[in-house]
Amino acid sequence: MTKDTEILKVREKYNQLISAHGTRLVFQWIPGHSYIAGNVKADILAKTGAQQQQPRKPETYTTARQIINHNYRENWMNMWAMGQTGRVVYKYMNSLKPNDYIRTISRKEQVTIFRLRTQHAPLNYHLNRINPQHPPMCPLCNDQFETTDLLLHCPNLDDLRQDLLPPTPDITNILYSTTEQIKNTSKFYHMTMGRRANARTGCWIKEDGEEEEESAMLTFYLC
Repeated sequence: MTKDTEILKVREKYNQLISAHGTRLVFQWIPGHSYIAGNVKADILAKTGAQQQQPRKPETYTTARQIINHNYRENWMNMWAMGQTGRVVYKYMNSLKPNDYIRTISRKEQVTIFRLRTQHAPLNYHLNRINPQHPPMCPLCNDQFETTDLLLHCPNLDDLRQDLLPPTPDITNILYSTTEQIKNTSKFYHMTMGRRANARTGCWIKEDGEEEEESAMLTFYLC
């Protein structure tokens, strides 16, 4: 209910009382702490009532759903802020962002960007964490750990970065930027994976139906 609606309702009630009883009503603001006996008593009663158990009142489905969603969102945000998982993403996204541009791209692109954000992409350093026998080095430059960050610096990817990434690429402006940029970042990643497949130490396996589900994303394995 808006303030204008409330005022109209008060005015309507005011006119009804005057018509019914022929009385004169005066509206006067009374300061809350003016030591007027009646006002002090009303203040005490109001505080006492607020501290007591409130009567149950049926709520509509819409209101109940809004309350549940609000509580769930608040609990989720507390867990996200105080938890220990997802800290790589938390560094760049410490609160829920309903307008995250990842929502505007295709499912395949979303999977790619999410994997890069969490650093769970099938790059050698991550695969080495799963299997210590898996070499963690980049197959293109072969002298650094292959991580998401390395994709921004590997000298053998200079041309792709120039075409698809910002002039000074970093995690923020390639993974948490505009729709156009994160689409280009996804394209950059897949072109990178295709290039590294030709490296001496690697082979590329392309699974059927890769455009439909996350499980069918391109995956890199050492020969």
